[in-house]
Amino acid sequence: MTHESLLSHRERKLIERASVALGEPVAAAGAFRVEGTLPWYFAGILVGLGLLQGVLGALIGLGLGALVARLATRHRARGFGFTTIIAVTATQLHAIKASFWTGRPVADGRIGSWPLAAITMGVRYKRLTTAVSLELPDGRHVRLEGVSRKHAAALVGRLRATPG
Repeated sequence: MTHESLLSHRERKLIERASVALGEPVAAAGAFRVEGTLPWYFAGILVGLGLLQGVLGALIGLGLGALVARLATRHRARGFGFTTIIAVTATQLHAIKASFWTGRPVADGRIGSWPLAAITMGVRYKRLTTAVSLELPDGRHVRLEGVSRKHAAALVGRLRATPG
């Protein structure tokens, strides 16, 4: 069984979108958010529902939670978007800003590219997500967590398999 046949439809679409955005084949890709944002979303929704019952309260709460999450966690991934696609090609790791709502790459959303051999990665498996910390060659330490465990697993597996 090949690696491609094990990927879900959603994972294949993410790889395809990253390939189009980069203009080169992508071996693995994952959608990530800045680490620590998930609790703020839930808190915002609860506050919104406490203020206004129903869908409107949940939407206001989601917006409030996203704003507070961004302010509270911005130091964990300086220069990265709120939602970021991390893509791995044969020799490079690429970061691409993605839409918060759709997860699709945004136009001119390239954050940066770095040689795989120059990146140090740490992984922590949390209750709901997988946290990935990347030490980039430019000295930045970036802390992200997968939008889903599957997104993070594909990327972590590919990075661990890379010599260097």
